Amino acid sequence: TASVLHTRIFALVLHPEVQEKAQAEIDTVVRWRRVPTFEDKERLAYLRAVICETMICNPVAPLGHSCGLPHVTAKDDVYEGCYIPKGGYLVAFQKICQSTGRNFPDPHLFDPDRFILSDGQLWSQAEQVS
Repeated sequence: TASVLHTRIFALVLHPEVQEKAQAEIDTVVRWRRVPTFEDKERLAYLRAVICETMICNPVAPLGHSCGLPHVTAKDDVYEGCYIPKGGYLVAFQKICQSTGRNFPDPHLFDPDRFILSDGQLWSQAEQVS
């Protein structure tokens, strides 16, 4: 959507060093002969990390992947000391969950490298958590 593209372009404008690194990776993979395709996805780890990072720093749908729809609990539960009764309504706020620093150190810092492993590959869970 336009919002997703706007968010990513804005992030790259604010962080030209990230843009340069992503462009260098693209140039290495396609060698100036063509635009990247889905077949190149596995070889574009840094570019995929940039996409994941924009979703962490500025999610397009801050209420989460389910668009903020409430979920109903199937049974009584206790989460971090909070009692949640069966039939209770829960709404996950993605922006809050991702900005606590618990799962992502320095969540307000734009750092796509947080998703890159020491071998240069994308962390296998990156696309699921962003």
